[in-house]
Amino acid sequence: MFAEQLESAIEGAYLHQLDHLSRDLWKAYAAGAVEDDNAQRLAELIHSRREALREAHRSPQAGESVSPRRFTIFKPRRLQRPPQRATAIKRRRTLAASGPLPPRLAGQFTTGAMAVLRVIADATGSNGAQCVKSVAEIAARAGVCHRLAQYVLRLAERERLIAVEHRPQRGAPHLVSIVRIICADWLAWLKGRRGCKKVRPTTNRLSLKREIEGWSQALRPVLEGLQGAEHPPPRRY
Repeated sequence: MFAEQLESAIEGAYLHQLDHLSRDLWKAYAAGAVEDDNAQRLAELIHSRREALREAHRSPQAGESVSPRRFTIFKPRRLQRPPQRATAIKRRRTLAASGPLPPRLAGQFTTGAMAVLRVIADATGSNGAQCVKSVAEIAARAGVCHRLAQYVLRLAERERLIAVEHRPQRGAPHLVSIVRIICADWLAWLKGRRGCKKVRPTTNRLSLKREIEGWSQALRPVLEGLQGAEHPPPRRY
């Protein structure tokens, strides 16, 4: 019900109202009032509505002069969309069901958020306790949209699970932010799931004794036959 009302509000909203609707969307998502699929769909709808309003604002009306567009050397951002929605949903649920967080922390996040955190946890395997992946790559691997991945990173940073180091560059695209896991419980959980303890097998003395007795009984006729046979005397040198 809330998702349908928000969708109708987005379709008739102006440009300055979309930011407030986006905040309301993510607040409802954090409270559990909106599911992952609806949140992703509404985020894409807000993005499409914003681009359409901006394009309409840039296009000149009848009798108006065309204002020059702002020059930029960067390419326009492409909307992050999965090629197959069913595949993205399956990947998202599989990652969330793998248990990337301890149960005490996992109860605070939804399925999409758990998938994003699983991608971050997998990326920390080769780099110690840090993840050097862009938000678009994390979203694509988790099967969620770009906005949802951004929201999960901000939520995890607010809950003090991760620390994000931004690396801006002047006159050039920003470098990929570094995400570090700072939660001790999460690090201990990952360490326990990745490593395995060396098991030293204990020697069963009773079974070993029975095995020796069985071999001795089996070889006893052979040994008695060798003792009763005539052997030539040993050669002396």
